[in-house]
Amino acid sequence: MKPEAQQDHAIALGCLWGQTVCDALGWEWCLVKKGDAKIFSVASPNRSHFVPPMQFLQDQIRRRGADAEITTLLLFNVLVAGDLPPARARDLHPLG
Repeated sequence: MKPEAQQDHAIALGCLWGQTVCDALGWEWCLVKKGDAKIFSVASPNRSHFVPPMQFLQDQIRRRGADAEITTLLLFNVLVAGDLPPARARDLHPLG
């Protein structure tokens, strides 16, 4: 798959995955600033954790293949279970 197609797929699937997290868990879309970077992300209501879904899905797409460990469902289930690393409100601990 060409890099442009990978990026297009990552954006579309990342938006879908991220919105699913928001709908299921009450997380919210936000712009996370890390250094000079600004990353579209979904974050927990208290901003203790965040996931950049487009970047996460781009990594997942790059890993595809027979030996690839695809973790989109795993991460979603971890979020649903609330089995997250310790973080204080507004820490913006990255996941994924």
